[in-house]
Order: sequence, then structure tokens, then C-alpha cells
Amino acid sequence: MRLWRGCFSSASSEIAPNLHRLDGNLRASRRTVRAERGWRLKGTFIDELENKFSGLAEKSQEVMDEGAILPPALYEGTRGFIESVAKQINASYEHNIFDEAP
Repeated sequence: MRLWRGCFSSASSEIAPNLHRLDGNLRASRRTVRAERGWRLKGTFIDELENKFSGLAEKSQEVMDEGAILPPALYEGTRGFIESVAKQINASYEHNIFDEAP
């Protein structure tokens, strides 16, 4: 529990978790095991989560845009994250999925 106390030492008593209850719940759970410095998820539970949420680890589809806001010449050949953000900007305006200014 020392590790947990360090994480919440600056938290006020109103928002700090009940460390005794947290430790008891982790100890009682069939999904956790004691680790060298705290607790960790059991491998079988990790496998179960990966099977249940397998789509989350997959790369989403490619964002298609037609350069409505930012012309492709402006961002093509730059860093990957810049290209990705530029395509998202264009696609969001092309498909009208943006917040309007007040």
C-alpha cells in the first residue's frame, strides 16, 4: 500500500481513495495478482480483455479527403502526424462534422 500512498499523498482526504478498501478489493479479485510493487492483472484476464475488445488495437480506416480546406501540396511529404491531422481537418469540413462558431 506504500506505492498507492505515494500516488495520493498530495490529494485531499475528500478525494483520496480508501486505500484499505482498494487493497482489500484487489486482494479479493480473481483478476489481479500481487506483484513486486503492487498489483497487476492476471494474464488470463488480459487475454479475455484483448478478445473482447480486439477491434481497439487495430488501426482504423484511412481518412479520405479532397483538400477542401488544406491543399494536399501543403502537407504531403511532411511528418506523418501532420498529414494525419490535415486529412482529418479536411474530412471533417467536407462531411460537415465540426462545431460551428458561436
